[in-house]
Amino acid sequence: MILQASMAIVHMLAAGGLSVGFSYRDTFQGKDARIALGIRSNDYVYTIANDSYEPITRVRIPQHSAYAFTAPEGWEKKVEDGLYEAWTDDIDKAIPPGRTRSFGFRVKSEGAVLARGTVIVQFDSKRTATVQGVLHPGLEGGGYIFTVAAIGMGLIGLHLLLVIRAGRRKGDTPTDEG
Repeated sequence: MILQASMAIVHMLAAGGLSVGFSYRDTFQGKDARIALGIRSNDYVYTIANDSYEPITRVRIPQHSAYAFTAPEGWEKKVEDGLYEAWTDDIDKAIPPGRTRSFGFRVKSEGAVLARGTVIVQFDSKRTATVQGVLHPGLEGGGYIFTVAAIGMGLIGLHLLLVIRAGRRKGDTPTDEG
C-alpha cells in the first residue's frame, strides 16, 4: 500500500505535478474599503467595496506574472513594476460610497506564488486608504525552487527505500554469491 502511494506521488511529480482546479475566496478589511478576493484556477478577481463617504477613483493591486487585466467600463489600466493600476477621471464611473466594482487578471502558471501585500485605493479628493494582507500573485523566491526540488528528491529517495525494503521481505535481495 505504501509502495503504491509513493509510486503514485513519483509519477505525479514526473508528469509535472498535480493539476487540480484551485478555488479560493476571502475578504480583507481596511478602514475605508474592503476587498472580496475570488481565485479560480489562474483567474483572480478583486471586488472593491467602498466603505467611505467619497468615490474611489484609483486602485493599485500588486501582481506578478499576470496578463489579461480587466477593469470596470470607463476605467483606464496600466501595469508597471509589479503593480496593476486602474483609474477613472470620470466621477460617474468611480466606485460610489456603499457600492462595489471588480478588477481582475489571469496569472501565468509558472513563476508566481501566493503572497500577501497591500492594495491601495485612492478617493476623488486624492486621499488614499490601504487594505493590508491581501493575497496576490507574488514573485517566486529562489529558495522556493530549491525547496520543491528537495521535496521531490526526498520523495524519490523514500520510494527507493520502500522498494528495497519490499524486495528484502520477499527474499529477492541480491547476494554477493556469483
